[in-house]
Amino acid sequence: MLHTIRQTPSLLLLCIVSSCLALLMPAAQAQEAQNSYQQEVARCHATPGIDLEACLKEAAAAAKASRDNTLSDPAANTRERNLTSRCDAYTGSARDECLRLMRNGDIETLGSVESGGILRRMTIPVPATGS
Repeated sequence: MLHTIRQTPSLLLLCIVSSCLALLMPAAQAQEAQNSYQQEVARCHATPGIDLEACLKEAAAAAKASRDNTLSDPAANTRERNLTSRCDAYTGSARDECLRLMRNGDIETLGSVESGGILRRMTIPVPATGS
């Protein structure tokens, strides 16, 4: 019985500390969202050639989502979904070739995102038709 009595104040203290932390978490999240928003606004103003209105609108939307805790991490299959969506415009064998082009690591790749795009080149042997 004595052992249980000694643990009770520790348990009570743990509950009080947990409750205080739970109350402080939203305030910390709000402050983090505000700091992030201010950094984004500064980046918007410092980036030449950027659409300032759109940039500020995006910064405000991201801050609101952060405060509302509605930001989410991209799904693990985002890359695969992006990859297949690039080939959705094609059907049949053209789509299969597009998917093979996107997935195959042995494809010749030229360019970069920074330079405006990545070009992929693949040689597809086509059997000769007999006459």
